[in-house]
Amino acid sequence: IHNQIGLTYSKANDLSNANRHFSEAIRLAAKAGTPYPKPYNNRGNVFSKEERFEEARLDFDKAIQMDPAYASPYLNRGELFLQRASSQGTQPEERRKLLQSAVEDFVRAISLEPDSPSGYFGLGNVYYKEGVWDAALEYFERAERLDPNSPDFVENKGSALYWLGRHQEAARQYSRVLELDPARSSAYRNRAAAYRRVGEVTKAAADEVMAATLERLQGAGRKVEQRPRKQTRIQETERLRNRSFASGF
Repeated sequence: IHNQIGLTYSKANDLSNANRHFSEAIRLAAKAGTPYPKPYNNRGNVFSKEERFEEARLDFDKAIQMDPAYASPYLNRGELFLQRASSQGTQPEERRKLLQSAVEDFVRAISLEPDSPSGYFGLGNVYYKEGVWDAALEYFERAERLDPNSPDFVENKGSALYWLGRHQEAARQYSRVLELDPARSSAYRNRAAAYRRVGEVTKAAADEVMAATLERLQGAGRKVEQRPRKQTRIQETERLRNRSFASGF
């Protein structure tokens, strides 16, 4: 029951109480001598949100040690490595190792859950960050095929198309994103950039106005930057369903 309570607090972004209940679930399972990897996975997500990266990694490691066939902590640890690789001050060699570790975790998750889009999406984000646009596109397309109604998968595919110079196709992808999520300002920003590349300056200007309006209404107050939408932490009740990255140029 403490794991479920912790999930409720985590979804409400009450990280302190979430941590407390996940820790209590871990304590009670240890007292009973029962392996219980889920609260370790979920507490790892809390630590990650709090930027307590080493503690997060140790919890994901523990969840995997308890159940090597449990895909969620591989996905979450892969995203953790991806975050760390993108952090300011990360040295090139460390960055390379972190990205390789992320790839290994996403590949392992795919081997365990081949019909889940999350691992493919994670791999797409790795290659996107590395500027390997064709590989990023391949994996975003795989994720999109498995869940064609995820605005995150559709938008990231559009961003990969944009950087491959396929601007008309990118604009169509962003239009599809807006069918799925009409209030997503990043998709307006991205479509505006794609329109400008093909000379549709009037449409681009209209999209920029709409993006600015949405950002004001949503309290964002800033433009998004062209980047993939990152992976949402996978908690036990979410069954490896990916949501996550937003794009902008």
